[in-house]
Amino acid sequence: MTRRIAATAGVLLLIGATAAVAVAIWPERAGEGSSGHAADTFRKLRDAEMRARLAGMEVTDGVHWAEQYMRDGIYKAFHLGKPSRGKWFVRDGELCLDAGKGEPDCREVWISGNKIEFRGTGLEGLLQAQQKRG
Repeated sequence: MTRRIAATAGVLLLIGATAAVAVAIWPERAGEGSSGHAADTFRKLRDAEMRARLAGMEVTDGVHWAEQYMRDGIYKAFHLGKPSRGKWFVRDGELCLDAGKGEPDCREVWISGNKIEFRGTGLEGLLQAQQKRG
C-alpha cells in the first residue's frame, strides 16, 4: 500500500512538473482553458466590410444592450431597456451613430469571428441576426 501511494505521488509530482514546464514555455497559452484555442485575434473592419457585415444585423452583449443596424441606414438601440434610434453610417474607418443631437458617436469596429469590439467605447458584444425587441 505504501509503494502504491508513493508511486501515485511520484506520478502526480511528474504531472505537476510537466504542467509547470508547459506554462513556462508557452505562457501565452496558459489561460486558454480546455478548448486549446489561442486568444481571439481581432482585426479592424474597413468601411465597405463594415457596411456589409452590419447591415441587417445587431450587436449585443446579450443582457444590457443591443444595437440594430437596418439596411436603410436607420439604427435602433436598446440600452438597459431604453429604446432610441437614429441614423448609422460609416466614415473614415469608423461606425457612426447619429441620434440627431449634436455630433455623431463614431467608433472603430474590430471583429474576431462573431465577436465585436467598439474600440474607444468599452463596448463589446456578439454580431448576430436581429431579434425582435421592444
